[in-house]
Amino acid sequence: MRPCSGLAIRGRRLRSATLTPGGTRPWQRRHAERPYHRLVARRTVVITGGASGIGAATASRLAEQGWAVGILDRCSDVAAALARRLTASGAVAGAYVADVTDPAAVDAAVAAAVHELGPMRGLVRCAGIPGVSPAAELDDARLAAVVDVHLGGTVRAARAAHPHLVAAGGGAIVAVSSIAGRVGFAGRLSYAAAKGGIDALVRTLATEWAADGVRVNAVAPGFVATPMIARQIELGEVDEGARSARVPLGRFARPEEIADVIAFLASEAASYVTGHVLVADGGATAAWRE
Repeated sequence: MRPCSGLAIRGRRLRSATLTPGGTRPWQRRHAERPYHRLVARRTVVITGGASGIGAATASRLAEQGWAVGILDRCSDVAAALARRLTASGAVAGAYVADVTDPAAVDAAVAAAVHELGPMRGLVRCAGIPGVSPAAELDDARLAAVVDVHLGGTVRAARAAHPHLVAAGGGAIVAVSSIAGRVGFAGRLSYAAAKGGIDALVRTLATEWAADGVRVNAVAPGFVATPMIARQIELGEVDEGARSARVPLGRFARPEEIADVIAFLASEAASYVTGHVLVADGGATAAWRE
């Protein structure tokens, strides 16, 4: 995943999750102190890769809607800073450190978020790394790394979340896929394969976990103005002008626009939607040509 400043300790909570002498958990105390959140005190979402880009925008949007937000990221300082900003605005938020390639760390971080913030009703899987290479030059190590973060990370996060979602009476999982998993995308073999795998995973888990009250969907963005894309533009791996020209709406998406789609899929407004990959690409795939 992206480089991080500061130390990232796998599976470490950034805030205490101890019980008070009276037996109440931290999430119960904080919700009681914030009347705005009383009606949604039992609605926690965990967001992997939640410290920047689409993940951070989603954390902000869901916090605005009353969710308690667990920001799971390997960038401890950035995640903690976002959690502090959300808390200062009156939201309930916590930061948890984990690398999505480490199953034990993901399990521990999700469990810590539930313990501290309250029963889990949502998971948003955003963590990702770039995968740019001509197919003939793609080595096995890079292929494995990209697939492990995107597809493997989605499996691990969903697996860690499932028992908590079931215990809370059901909920929603939303994965961030990509139009790269749906159309030909030269130079993006590892990334496209991983995103196509996420689409298949969504359909499979939606079928398997429907009886548990767990909905599973994905959003497939097109070109989004995230820090990861900004870095690729800087390195010359992405031509912003050429990409924008391929989008009927004529521009990259803002992370907040993708966050709005994720918020819909996580909400009760999408209560009859599962196994679906919602494309949010400004019309790019409708007019696609390689």
